[in-house]
Amino acid sequence: MIIYRIGLRGREFEQDQGLMDYYKLLWQGYDNWVTRHCKASDVLMINIDNIDVVNNSEGADYVKKLVKEKLDEMENRMNKGLAV
Repeated sequence: MIIYRIGLRGREFEQDQGLMDYYKLLWQGYDNWVTRHCKASDVLMINIDNIDVVNNSEGADYVKKLVKEKLDEMENRMNKGLAV
């Protein structure tokens, strides 16, 4: 979905197959790092495959809601003295 959205921007330099391959590799590595190695803080992962925050205000509102819920959860934990 991200590759598709990059294509929608129509920037010719972003359409290079080598760059697309690099993006895919980068995202796979990032996902692996976040899910298996990131322990410094909470991470909110949002599957954006079906969310359009650019053209759909409901999508943007949904993402804002998820972020607020995660921040509230973290704040509640901190107030109770619980670690991440």
